[in-house]
Amino acid sequence: MNSTSIRKVLVIGASGNVGSSAIKALLEDGFQVTGLTRETSVASLPQGVTHLKSDFSEASLANIFKSQDAVVSTLSSISPAGALASQNSLIDAAIAAGVKVFIPSEYGVDTADPSAPEIIPFLADKIETLNYLKKNQDKISWTAIVSGAMFDWGLAIPGFGGWNVAARTATIYDGGDIPFDATNLDQVGRAISKSLKNPELTRNQHVYVNSFTITQNQVSSPRESYRRQV
Repeated sequence: MNSTSIRKVLVIGASGNVGSSAIKALLEDGFQVTGLTRETSVASLPQGVTHLKSDFSEASLANIFKSQDAVVSTLSSISPAGALASQNSLIDAAIAAGVKVFIPSEYGVDTADPSAPEIIPFLADKIETLNYLKKNQDKISWTAIVSGAMFDWGLAIPGFGGWNVAARTATIYDGGDIPFDATNLDQVGRAISKSLKNPELTRNQHVYVNSFTITQNQVSSPRESYRRQV
C-alpha cells in the first residue's frame, strides 16, 4: 500500500504524557492534528488541535477515523480495563476508514524481544497488537517506536529505575554500572512525528530512539545527598 503524503494525524489518548508530546511535535512539523479523548474527559488540548471525543464504539471510531492519514495510539500501559488489549479494534476501524499508517502504543521496552513479557507481563498485549498489525500490513502500515526508559517522566514516579527523588533515595542494582537507554518525553514525540514525515523509511518496522545511554551510578553521583541502597 502507498503510505506517502501523511498530512492528517489523529492522536488517541491526546491528553496523556506521550499524547501531549506527540501533539507538540506534530504541530511543529506542520501536520493537521486531531486529538481523541474519551467522552468523559475534561482535558483541554493545545490551540490548533481539533478535539474530538468518543465512546470508542465501532460506529464512533469509523466516523472519526474517516479522512485521517495516520492514527497514533498513546494509550497508557498502566491504564486499567485492558486499554492496550483494545488496540486491535482500533486497527480494524483504521483499516475500514482507509487510514494509511497506525502507530501502536509502544514507547518503552523493545517488544521485538519475544521474552520481554516474562519480565513485564503487560507487554504481551503490545506484542499481540504488533502481530495483528503484521498480519494486516498489506492493508495498513505500522511503525513501533522503541524509546527505552522515559527518563524525565519516570523520575517523578517513586521507585522508577530505583530512584525516589522525593525521598532522596536510590536503590542500586547489580553495582549500578550497567548502561541503559533512556529518552525524554519531548524526544518520544519528535520520534513519532519524524517517523510520519518519513513513512517509507519507517514502514512496518521497529524504530529505536534514545536521548542518552546512562548508568544508575551516573545518574545518582551528582546527588550526594542520596541514600544509596545496594
